Amino acid sequence: MDFTKATNGPTIKSWMEISFTHISWQSIINNFFPTSFTVKEYYHSIIILYFHDLSQIRTRERNKTSIKIFIDIHDMFSMVTEFMNYGQQTVRAARYIGQGFMITLSHASRLPVTIQYPYEKLITSERFRGRIHFEFDKCIACEVCVRVCPIDLPVIDWKLETDIRKKRLLNYSIDFGICIFCGNCVEYCPTNCLSMTEEYELSTYDRHELNYNQISLGRLPMSIINDYTTRTILNLPEIKKLDSRATPN
Repeated sequence: MDFTKATNGPTIKSWMEISFTHISWQSIINNFFPTSFTVKEYYHSIIILYFHDLSQIRTRERNKTSIKIFIDIHDMFSMVTEFMNYGQQTVRAARYIGQGFMITLSHASRLPVTIQYPYEKLITSERFRGRIHFEFDKCIACEVCVRVCPIDLPVIDWKLETDIRKKRLLNYSIDFGICIFCGNCVEYCPTNCLSMTEEYELSTYDRHELNYNQISLGRLPMSIINDYTTRTILNLPEIKKLDSRATPN
């Protein structure tokens, strides 16, 4: 039988509510319990309600304790994960710093590679692509250099001689402000009127001066070895390594 509800009155929540009411025990029995209800059964119901409330309180406290333990375990695992990540980042940073120091120390035993230009100059290799040299007498105005140039750079002016049915070259120019020094014109020229030189000092204050005509292109560059105003440098270890790699077997 469920004693938590009365037939003619409100629900009994705990025995404390009954103990501190200002009504008599007889009115409690008459209002909350049937007429056949005895005092013994009444006290028995009070004890049952008391232990029922006590078990609910203990269950609630047990659930709170379990939740708190779960939260503590979760926080502990989060802290361990963060500590491991911090340790990995520390090891990675130390490794990077060590690699930087090793590279710095490896340069300490190397010979100097700085050239005191313009008082010192390097002797260029044989495959160096410098200013293009042009021989006017060999050119047949075939315009092969224009077709193989990636940017159509050479400008050729020619005139067709009807009596001999040949082209006569009038002007030939190359703008070194645009030239990429790829060497295609030199490689595909059928008469070998174009060649690469070792001249690389082409700086000027006016970019229009970099547009060389056939007269400027026909000028032979001055050899660095014959220039007594500068000191030539050939025996550099880094240059030797590059030459040995570039030279085919």
